[in-house]
Amino acid sequence: MKQFFNIIIAIFFVSQSIYAQSYSLKFNLSDFDLIEEKGLVYIKASNGAYLLLEDTSLPALPYKIVNILLPNETELDNFTFSTNQTIFRNNIVLAKNPEVIPVSMLGEVKETNGSKTYSKEVYPEKNVVYSNTNIFRGYSYASFIVTPFAFNASQSTLSFIDEIQITVSVKNSPYKIFHQYGEFDMISDILLNPKDVTLFYGENRKSTKTVTDTVTYLIITSPYLEKNFLPLKAWKIQKGIRTDIITVDDIMNNYPGTTIQLKIKHCIKDYYENHDLKYVLMGGDENVVPIQRCYRECGDSVEDNTIPCDLFYTCFDNQFDWNYNGNDTIGELFFDRVDLTPDVSISRIPVRSKNEVNTFISKTKKYEFYPALSNYVNRMLLTGMEIANTWDGKSDAHHWSEYIYSSYISPIWNGTKTKFYDTGTDYSGGSSYDLTASNLQTKLNLGYHFVHMATHGNNTAWKMETGSHYTSNNALTQTNMNPAVIITMACHTNAFDRADTCLSEAFLKNPNGGCIVYWGSSRQGWAKNLTSLSDYGASLNYNQTFFTKLFTETNTSFARITTEAKITYNGYLLGTYLWLQYSLNAIGDAELPIYTNNPSQFTNVSVTSTSTGIIVNTGGISGCRIAVTSNGDFGTSYFRVAENVSQASFSNLPTNYIVTITKKNYVPYRTTPDVYLQNCTINNDAYYYGNNIFVGKHVTTAVPQGNVYFTNNASITLDAENNVYLDSDVEVQTGVKLNIE
Repeated sequence: MKQFFNIIIAIFFVSQSIYAQSYSLKFNLSDFDLIEEKGLVYIKASNGAYLLLEDTSLPALPYKIVNILLPNETELDNFTFSTNQTIFRNNIVLAKNPEVIPVSMLGEVKETNGSKTYSKEVYPEKNVVYSNTNIFRGYSYASFIVTPFAFNASQSTLSFIDEIQITVSVKNSPYKIFHQYGEFDMISDILLNPKDVTLFYGENRKSTKTVTDTVTYLIITSPYLEKNFLPLKAWKIQKGIRTDIITVDDIMNNYPGTTIQLKIKHCIKDYYENHDLKYVLMGGDENVVPIQRCYRECGDSVEDNTIPCDLFYTCFDNQFDWNYNGNDTIGELFFDRVDLTPDVSISRIPVRSKNEVNTFISKTKKYEFYPALSNYVNRMLLTGMEIANTWDGKSDAHHWSEYIYSSYISPIWNGTKTKFYDTGTDYSGGSSYDLTASNLQTKLNLGYHFVHMATHGNNTAWKMETGSHYTSNNALTQTNMNPAVIITMACHTNAFDRADTCLSEAFLKNPNGGCIVYWGSSRQGWAKNLTSLSDYGASLNYNQTFFTKLFTETNTSFARITTEAKITYNGYLLGTYLWLQYSLNAIGDAELPIYTNNPSQFTNVSVTSTSTGIIVNTGGISGCRIAVTSNGDFGTSYFRVAENVSQASFSNLPTNYIVTITKKNYVPYRTTPDVYLQNCTINNDAYYYGNNIFVGKHVTTAVPQGNVYFTNNASITLDAENNVYLDSDVEVQTGVKLNIE
């Protein structure tokens, strides 16, 4: 017999509320299946929006994160909720939450769900639980975790809730919130009420910074490596992204803070507040650009006070130094009032030498300019081996990866998937073709754009099915000419602070292949020892969210995608999710636009001269960014950008300029003009790009002799597609670095 009852819960008394609004959440029972194993019932959600708690004494009820946008300059005062519950199953015993297990070669797998008894009568105590309030670039939103189920352990009944009404009340915030609006689309799809943004924040929410004030991309590195990053700076500026390089020494001398980490954070905050910064690249490993080590714990037995956490540098609200209690244990979530919402997107390249920087930049530019136009970008390799269990003839890695692909990737991506697991493969030989280091090396060398690895790991290796591990030495000797985007759940393989060359570093540093970007944990990865549920643990949930964001967003810049994946879970304050918020560090170029389909080319671009300048036409292709920048001086004398257009006009042009056109899944178009340098002194860093570069040549009859002087310890790069011609009168003073590419 069905039983109906209504519950209304007031969480706390409204005292200072200035605004209240109700929101309705609707649920469908058909989105869930009940599966019985060994006398216990599991609730399986059909999509990964539902997660499990990590307390193994509680029944395994599925929860989802609900985020509600709050009005400008307010914070949550209180909330209430009401539910309509229906008992739909009797004589039922729910399984308990599964044990979380580290995906380490040393990880211990524990048996779970041995007991069928519960200490309380009804679960949960509240179907809606407030988690925290987050602030992203001035937008405030409250996060809750919600379950549409109620389990009465004493009566063995399971109820379903088809609708939950949440009423939130807000009050004026006593804290100063810095508003650097923009990028709202990074959080809009996780909000219950994104359309309220106009009501709460008004129509005009764009940054007030002028073009000359803006620095979109900041590279932080050492004085030793600074000059080697100039080619990357030049390319970013050419495509319309204002870029600056600052050294750790300059930060030490010019920013406040009791530690170098706090000085770096103040520097990034300064660029964010005053220059509308969006991307940061940490240009070096922990010996070049210091890391902030943070504390996390999971359960009773796993804790670490040394986790390298680049997220620390990008979160500016709440307690700035993540050390509110003053005990110098950085990052204790509640004790230190930690802010988990990054306002800028950050990545790192763990390099030390100039050659390693050059390799990284060369690979990055080659990836953008010269990708294979077919049979590369649309190829994905799913690989891995047993983490804890095998059932129905397939390892858990096999089950999990195929579930991610079928549920999240294939519905939104039209590429080709190849599987290579310990219990099954698409290669000749089937399950008897073992996942060994040698076999994996052979297949990776075929060239897959996306690689997802589900296995155990350590600092320098992925565990294989048989034989030796796949090690950093393997990664350094790959010969895949088109590098991979590597996503992994393995433990420790991104521990760039512990190994001389950890696995992620080896993939990135390989000049002949390896990876272009890597996303994995610098410490433990986390899974769940369970066969029946769709929540297989924090690592896989972050991974599937990465792919979901990548294949649905217009802006596919690498660090932006990893940032969005983290923001998705920053309302879920559980041990393993928080652990990965800290330890998942993005490795690669922060702004790099990842191709998601076979790239197209601009074939009918025209640049037409007018009486005042030029008209650039993309050939009728809409939604492009057209940038025109002065050549040689990093856009200092001329920098103009037109966004989301197919045509644009530019006037008052300098003598030497470059036109660059970019769009998602298009190979960048860049003009290659002949460059003429004469009768000038270059006493600052310069980067000239062109077809042929003539230095000091007679180019007009009006100039009898061309003389070019390079002075003042500058780094001058002449990057010609064809030839560089140097006149005999060109003078290069001692201390100047002249690069001819």
